Amino acid sequence: MGYTVPAGSVVAVAPLGEEPAVGEIVAYRQRPAGRVIVHRVVGRDADGMRTRGDANASPDPFVVSEDDLLGRVVWASPLLGRLARLLRG
Repeated sequence: MGYTVPAGSVVAVAPLGEEPAVGEIVAYRQRPAGRVIVHRVVGRDADGMRTRGDANASPDPFVVSEDDLLGRVVWASPLLGRLARLLRG
């Protein structure tokens, strides 16, 4: 993600409940790899949501479908992410 949620952070994700607004940070599963990505919603179109990492200059080259959304990020900790990496070795 970058500035707001540094790569490797531990995040808490809440169920959506309602459609995320432009500017919100969401977690989604990237297809086909299945990786979990945390990016900001920057727009919508007929196919789904457009997202972009804060540290990226341009939006992601794909559209995120509603089926791939995991939820909105409500908390993030870069420190816990670093600690988890150290413990994993």
